Amino acid sequence: MFPGFGKSSTIYICTHNMWSRTKASQSRIPPEYSLVRTSREFTDENAPAGLLRAHKLAADVWGRLRVLSGRVVFALEASPFDTVSVSAGDYVDIPPEVFHRVELLGDARFVIEFFRDQTLSDANSELSVEERE
Repeated sequence: MFPGFGKSSTIYICTHNMWSRTKASQSRIPPEYSLVRTSREFTDENAPAGLLRAHKLAADVWGRLRVLSGRVVFALEASPFDTVSVSAGDYVDIPPEVFHRVELLGDARFVIEFFRDQTLSDANSELSVEERE
């Protein structure tokens, strides 16, 4: 679990360059983390089934769900459970080791960006994602 995770934590969503909070749990990507990879563009036609089921990022990896068009629901699968709708131009940061999933609403297009602390890890190592069994 990442530092600060708990019932009083919040999800931060960037909407049109302004930060807002929801009830659930996550912080912003730490400043020492750098972008190491961006996924291909996903739509309702090509999104991997694993993204639609509960899964989590590795201990040293943060993610960012960036919506390019349409809307995507980000669902936090850890207590406290919460969902938030993320619209085109907005994003939500995803902490390590927290189960989550996405739901596509219509013709949504989105990418996932992956971040690592470059001072602690090898940028070329595998970015692992684990699905809930």
